[in-house]
Amino acid sequence: MSGSWRRPVRPTGQTQPGVPWGPFTLRVPLYHTCVQWPELLQGLLVAGATGLALVPFLMGPFELSFEEAVACVFIQAVLLSSTPILFGEPYAPGWITPALPLALAFVLAQHDGVDVYATPSEKFQIMTAVSLDFSLLVFVLGITGNEILRAAMPDRPDERLDINMNRSHMAMSIRNLLMGLLAPFFPTQGCLWTGVHVIVVQRWREGRQVMDSLFGGIASYYVFGIPLLYLVRPLVTGLKPMMGIALSLTLVLTGFACAYVAMGIPRTQIERGVTVLTAVALAIFSPWVGMAIGIAAVLLLVGIRSPDLSASGS
Repeated sequence: MSGSWRRPVRPTGQTQPGVPWGPFTLRVPLYHTCVQWPELLQGLLVAGATGLALVPFLMGPFELSFEEAVACVFIQAVLLSSTPILFGEPYAPGWITPALPLALAFVLAQHDGVDVYATPSEKFQIMTAVSLDFSLLVFVLGITGNEILRAAMPDRPDERLDINMNRSHMAMSIRNLLMGLLAPFFPTQGCLWTGVHVIVVQRWREGRQVMDSLFGGIASYYVFGIPLLYLVRPLVTGLKPMMGIALSLTLVLTGFACAYVAMGIPRTQIERGVTVLTAVALAIFSPWVGMAIGIAAVLLLVGIRSPDLSASGS
């Protein structure tokens, strides 16, 4: 019996072993992936507390009880973490954080001082409709790639990552379809938690002796798909006053990570300056004015370049 349980070993330069099903790959936690204790301890608190930040929103406009809101967040967390575990995607999934205020404004919209969606049932129905529409859009139009991962891959030639955007589109659309039916809240249906992804990938870049597989780090951060924090009622109740702080921390980390990605795209100092100027204009002025300032700055300071010239410029 002692030899019946043997974890598959990844040959150097190959993908992490798993169970193929269709275009996807299931990687069973603790069998196909090892425990990464730093990520596990961080995820147990950070990922759990961040998810609980939605509880006040669900208790407010949607009029759920505290227990019902926690149960809804539990379902969302399980489905969210299915992306790397069940579908085998090498990304740390997360919210569409910028969509949070937009979604709330849409649900709480008024016409002539009267709520457009007056009852909690109507609010859930419209949120379900938006979630299902987004699932269809992802399946048809797809999502963008991830520059952080591509930049890190040369540092880990021992693990080959199979990046397939078509497969990612299908995985995300299936997951979002289930979320839209079981726990509809559109902003939780994103493709990437950028801050967490940066943290895990940076440790993965340090070598196999630090993190055997990227999938092990991501799965550990999401507590292998089971948010244990939500099952401990005294702990959840104790974290209740900190739920707003957790959301603020998520916004800060996301902003930092997005800036990290954005500032890696420009190739010259002038382009970086225009990027910062556009960001400041968008933050200070209305969106249309900010975009107009950014476009004008690009045309006046950078100019219009062909793809070949842009790729070879320095």
